Amino acid sequence: MVKPKPRGVRVAPLNCQLIRQAADEIRKIFSIPPGHVDIVGLYEFGLQEKGWDYDICEDSALPDDVLAMSYPDRHLVRVKHSTWSKALRGDRMCRFTLAHELGHLFLHTSERLGFARHHPSSQGNHSFFEDSEWQADRFAAELLTPAHELRKTGLSASQIVAAYGVSRKSADIRIRSLKDEGYLK
Repeated sequence: MVKPKPRGVRVAPLNCQLIRQAADEIRKIFSIPPGHVDIVGLYEFGLQEKGWDYDICEDSALPDDVLAMSYPDRHLVRVKHSTWSKALRGDRMCRFTLAHELGHLFLHTSERLGFARHHPSSQGNHSFFEDSEWQADRFAAELLTPAHELRKTGLSASQIVAAYGVSRKSADIRIRSLKDEGYLK
């Protein structure tokens, strides 16, 4: 099997443990209780309190293949109206997208990431630990399904889907990655 190349831009390297700590810090900063994260509520009631902002824009304002976009240097996330509407209804992919973009805000404040996937420097000639998109995906997983909660509860993928509002694919990947890391048995 051919290993996929990183899909984002090169950023300062972060390992799984550092990203986990960052997600835990966000949970503390915003007083997020264990279990299901109200990611829409976090955007609506928490971000501005901390000097971050979001903008719900017309779908045509962002490229077709982009659901939302972070501008860490401006402390801003732009979200397509359709993405926001689906997240309000609990769409698992859109909830993950909002958590992913929050990861960019928190992890990549000194980086310029707007349209990173469309930038010529996104050649994938760096490790996953240096990849902006891998880091933001990992942050979203850590925020929405905290490793320490999963280890403590020992939930199955189906139970994770129900308890945390993530997709089955996300739950499966989460379990597999935590097992690969040696965090879960």
